[in-house]
Amino acid sequence: MFHRIDLFYAARSQYGVLDDFTQQMYVALSRLGIDCRLLEVIKEDPLNQFIHKLIENPPECTLSFNGLLPNTNGDFLADYVEIPHIACIVLDFVQV
Repeated sequence: MFHRIDLFYAARSQYGVLDDFTQQMYVALSRLGIDCRLLEVIKEDPLNQFIHKLIENPPECTLSFNGLLPNTNGDFLADYVEIPHIACIVLDFVQV
């Protein structure tokens, strides 16, 4: 069981659904006594404050709904900061 998890808000979320999933997962994990942080990935952040927060105080793993996209070199954040990442994929099915 993990003792420290950072949760990331999704880069894109139609109607804010993934943000709500993330917030509710944060609440549930916190109730279990797991130390959590909610972090927002801002693509246009030139100082990479998000990455600095991870490196300065690293969690045991990270979690997000629909994951994080790789950078322009095709590298994923988990490879760069060497912290395991759990990506919960949420699909939207539309019946036609």
